[in-house]
Formats: sequence, structure tokens, C-alpha cells
Amino acid sequence: MCGVSFYFSKNANLVSELEKSLKSIEHRGPDAQGLQTYEIDGNFIGIGHVRLSIIDLAERSNQPFEFEENIISFNGEIYNFKSIRKDLENLGAKFNTLSDTEVIIQGYKFYGIDIFKKLNGIYAVVILDRSNKKLIYSRDPMGVKQLYYSVVGDDLFISSEIRGIKPFIKKLNISDQDIFEFMTNHYLYEPSTGFSNVKKVMPGQVVTLDIVSNKYEYITVKPEIEDLIADNNLLQESIKSQEMSDVRNVILFSGGLDSTLIAKEANETKLLHAKFSKGFINDEDYYYSKLISKELKKKQEVVDIKSKEFSTFMEEVDFIVENTEDLIADYTFIPSYQLLKHARENGYKVALSGMGADELFGGYPRYIPLLLGSSRKFVKMIFNFLKPILNFLNIGEKKISRFFSFLEEDNDLIAFSRLNGYLSKKDMNFFYPNSYKVHEIKYLNKLKSILLKFPKQRNLFSACEYLERYGFLTRNLLIADKSSMLTSMELRVPLLDRRVVTLSSSLNAYEKLNFFTTKIYLKKFLKNRISKNFLNRRKVGFNPPLEDYISKLKKAEIIRLLKPIQDYFKLSSESIYESLELDNKNSNVYKIWQLIYLARWLKKYDNND
Repeated sequence: MCGVSFYFSKNANLVSELEKSLKSIEHRGPDAQGLQTYEIDGNFIGIGHVRLSIIDLAERSNQPFEFEENIISFNGEIYNFKSIRKDLENLGAKFNTLSDTEVIIQGYKFYGIDIFKKLNGIYAVVILDRSNKKLIYSRDPMGVKQLYYSVVGDDLFISSEIRGIKPFIKKLNISDQDIFEFMTNHYLYEPSTGFSNVKKVMPGQVVTLDIVSNKYEYITVKPEIEDLIADNNLLQESIKSQEMSDVRNVILFSGGLDSTLIAKEANETKLLHAKFSKGFINDEDYYYSKLISKELKKKQEVVDIKSKEFSTFMEEVDFIVENTEDLIADYTFIPSYQLLKHARENGYKVALSGMGADELFGGYPRYIPLLLGSSRKFVKMIFNFLKPILNFLNIGEKKISRFFSFLEEDNDLIAFSRLNGYLSKKDMNFFYPNSYKVHEIKYLNKLKSILLKFPKQRNLFSACEYLERYGFLTRNLLIADKSSMLTSMELRVPLLDRRVVTLSSSLNAYEKLNFFTTKIYLKKFLKNRISKNFLNRRKVGFNPPLEDYISKLKKAEIIRLLKPIQDYFKLSSESIYESLELDNKNSNVYKIWQLIYLARWLKKYDNND
């Protein structure tokens, strides 16, 4: 894993800005740094790279990497690069390194942009083709790696992080529509970032820029999928193929189903488990992780997650805002960062994670209501009758509130957003009393544009599952990418291998989950591989002690913290507190968290000249 930065300008040589850009992302690649500048027909171009050495550690594989008239800056790993290399050698290619970087750039010579169809891996790539006077940049199909861009007039700026874009532009402009989307979900769908003048390259997209005409072309490349090997071997092969490295690996092991699958099938024997303070829900994962690691005969190291480097909760929030950059309220950034930092300090450089299986194989309980499909309106009638009774008895208040919001929406896509978001429609109308409908239409149009690439014959579950790949999944992947790269660690996600994605797409909803259980396919796969009692326990998730922090905040402090939101929405903090019933902290932990995060994000990025 590494970091890339690039500029194309018709007006000036921006080498000093490129140097600042690379400096701002040097945590992504502490092993080497390089840049090259070019002038083509009066256009100024600079391409830079910071390297975290994983494959072929020699200097010969440093970047930017030049081959004939083509130059590449590449962040990621290509797991099938050896087989592609053999194909290229059969075509006459001669290699000077053992790196996957050279395979991509030589592959471009022989295949053009079709090389991206052949790649099985995670990547963000920028290629300068001097002979054809073209720029090509692309991002892996699942969006594991980030690639940001900003267009200012005729100029183009690209980087692995938003902070790498900042040296090239005057300021980051906050997007009001992105704020609405964030309020709806607590995260953003691709390609939004929270800023109107910085976007992300869409997952699986290849963009070409003709340097002379300044014309862009956008292509969605469908990967070449080799014949799927037998189901029993597919997951094994995907996991084992991602263990390749010339440095030390470790498995991030929660004791849940996904990390158990990785630990079972991987050759790696070292497991890292994050444990929070005693008494929190993750004690259950800790208990099972010890049993499972013992059964698998693998060595588990327990990392006690404590905020030693942060003296206050608000310092943690500001740290998250600073380093996620995008408008994403996810407190798990802190424990993820601390776990990976521990791994790096103990000599590891690559970590394997079970991330992605929930989205591909129906792992979240919130997916179950989607199976209702057209029956949702009938169920709504029943629950409208039961709602007063359940509220009076205070039964499952936290769990059913989003389910009620889901039932109450007429539009299926907005209903799905209520399952993901923390704010109800009533809350949203409070913040947007005169403009809610206008913003909602724009938001719906965005979701529909994503679904244009999805087959027309779809049900509610499969459509929303597809949307997750551009929303909740890429949100999780962003947290993983930035928390890992902040510690100079490479994080790999074997269960998002392109073959596994193809397998997932071939399954229908009921092969993944039903009204009583989730992850049916994965449980079936593991049935005879681990003890049965490890398979059917409840899903815990990665749950740091956020509730403990929120419960200690006093009303006056919350009102004070919401001041930036007050200024943005022109609503008093007191009215926000009262209208959203924030006194009931037990039921509104994540609602309070989302608002505090937004307040700190606005404080940092509003007027960021």
C-alpha cells in the first residue's frame, strides 16, 4: 500500500505543491518517496508517489515507475500479478523487477486499458501515456482503495487522500447536498466526500484524459472472471492468494464468523484480537475468540484497546474528523487505528481482515426487513396498531425505532435509508423545514443513477444489497484504508476477492439469509470446519464503548458542542436538543454521536482557507 498524488495544469508547473501533497500523505508510504515532472505540448504534469514496500522491497520497484513512454504511480496489491506476468512474457515482455507495479505498466503496453479487466486486487492507479498524450486513472471495482480528484478550470488534481488535494486548491467547499445525505445515512454514497469541489473516482471506473483536447472519457470496466473453481475451494483460494508478501502478516481476529473463516483457511498462525474495557458487549467476542483460536491451534494476541494517546473524548472525535476527512461518522476508526498501530509497532506490515462478508452474504440483521418486499405495506398496518403498545411497554425501543421508520416510508429506497440512518423523517424535517423534499429528490436521483448499472429484474433486497457496495461498504473500506495507512500498515480483504464477489452475485437472497438467520452460505461452508456452537451465536460487531462516553455528557455540554450545527442550520442548539429528544441518551446514543461528529467536522472545514 502506498499513496499517489498528481497534477495536470495548463497554467503552471506546480512541483512545490506536489511536494506538499506528498508530504501530507507520507504516512501512507514511509519507505520511499519520488516524483517526476513533465511538459507535454505546453501542459505541465507532475506525478508523485510514497511507498510502503510489501512486494519486491528493492529500490528498483520504487515509484513513479517508468517503462518506455509510460509512467505509473500505483497504490494497492494485485494478487494475480504472477499469472498476468506469465501471459505477458509469452507475448514477449521482459521484466526488470519482481513487482506487481511493472506488471500493470507492461500490461498497459500490451492490452491498453483492458489490463484493468485482468486485475484481481485492490488499487488506485495513475498512468501517464506520453506517446499517446493521455492520462489514465482508475480505482478497483469494490472501492477498497481511495482515489480523490478535483477539477479546477482545465486543471486536474489527484491524490489518495483529500489532504493531498488541498495544496493545489484554495479551499474545500462544503456541499449542502452532501450534508443532507449525511444526515440521512451518517455516511455518503460514492462519489461524494462532503465537499463540492473534491470527488472520488467511482469503484471500477477507468477515466482517460486526452491531454491535447482536454476531453475526458469514463469507462466502467467489467473484470474478466475466470471459471469459478468448486465452491469448497473458492473461498480457500481467495484467502490464501492474499497472503503473499515479502513482509510479516497478521490476521485481525474478532472471533466472529468472518474472521474465523479467514483464520481457518489462511496459513498464517498469528491472530490479533481487540479487547475493550471489561463489561462491554465485546466480552462475548473475546470469550469465543479464545475458544476458536485454541481449536484452530493458532496463537492469539489480545490487544487491550485504551485511549492512551487521547486525554478526552473530544480529542478522539477531532482525530477521527482530521483523518477520515470524508463526512463519515464512524467511531470505530479509533480502535481500528489503535489495533493496527499495535501491529505495526510489533513488526507486522500486512493485516488480513474479514471485512466485506456482511455486505456480500447477508450478514446484517437490518437486511431481514428487506425480504418483506411488497408485503411491507401490510406489515406497516400491523405495526402501526402495535406501536403504541410497544412504546408504552418500552419494548426494544432502540432496535425497533429504525424498523418503524423503515415501515413508515412510502419510497423503498428512502425506507432502506431509514434502516441505515439514525435520524427519523421527523428529525430530518426539523432540520429541513422548507427544503426537505428538494434535497430528497436529488438524493433519490443519485441512488437511482447507481442502480442504472444493476439488472432491471431485481427485488428490494438485491437492489439495496447492490447500493451497499457504493455506500455502507465503501464507508467501511474508507475507515479501514485510512486507519491502516495512518499507521503505515497494509490491510487486505480476502472476502472481497473478485471471485468471491462473483459467487455472491450468483446467490439469491434466501441462499444468504431468511427471517430467522443471516449468512446462511458462509455458515454452510464452515459447518464441518469448526465446532457447531461457534456458528449460530448472535452477531456482536465491532463495538467500542461509545455509549459510555455519550452517557457522561451533560445537557449543557451537548448544547455547547452543537454550536457549529446551530450556525449551519440557523437553529438554536437548545431547540435541536429538545426537538430530537436527546435527553433520552440510551435511545439516542448514535444520534447524539452523529450530531457531535458533524459539529466538529463543520468546525474544522467551514471557512478552511
